[in-house]
Amino acid sequence: HLAALVEADRHAGMVIDAVNRLRDDGDDVLLAIGSDHGHQTVTGTVDVGAELVTARLKASADSLDVVVAPNGTGALVYVDPEHWHRVDDIAGFLASRPWVDRAIATADLPTVGQDPRHGLAVAVSMGSNREPNGFGVAGTSLVAVPRPGKSAGIGCGQHGGLGAYEQAPLLLASGPGFGAGTVSPAATSLVDIAPTLLAHLGLPHDGMDGRALQAAASGMTGVNGQPARKPAS
Repeated sequence: HLAALVEADRHAGMVIDAVNRLRDDGDDVLLAIGSDHGHQTVTGTVDVGAELVTARLKASADSLDVVVAPNGTGALVYVDPEHWHRVDDIAGFLASRPWVDRAIATADLPTVGQDPRHGLAVAVSMGSNREPNGFGVAGTSLVAVPRPGKSAGIGCGQHGGLGAYEQAPLLLASGPGFGAGTVSPAATSLVDIAPTLLAHLGLPHDGMDGRALQAAASGMTGVNGQPARKPAS
């Protein structure tokens, strides 16, 4: 893992050097470097389907009345329309389990980017905490038992849930509107990247889900808590 971080850092440096050469030649470049999701260390597995069978909310391990799609530290639960009357009981059961951080019921699925169609009834974020792993890196999680042939990743990182450190990827930006050595305290997400790029190009971005991050630059603070430099014009 550490070796992979070193290699990613080396490649980022290569891109930064190339951008600097372009800028030296007069190009106006907005550089944005983003990470994928964060990771929390996997400490255990839970067979969500088996738990539903035990609770008599699913007929059997292989039944199609209720189907669990594991996705690392998350899982999606699909319910056949003929058995939709079970959905509230399934959501309530999952929400009560100590191995679940959050069970998102049908009406709330759009709040986590899921579309309640084709039988999708409940999204599950598996149990997690902010305890450090053996290397002192904060954040541990449980995972839903994966499909046969796929590793659960015990002791490694995973994705799919809403753990604090899974939801903390990195975005670096350099160019007009971003002061060097500054940090924005405002929450941001993937939907902000497109309007940020369009703003740099001088193209309209009204009506988009996200916002141009250049507009948040005035609220940035220095990395050491000092006032940020004014953004470049």
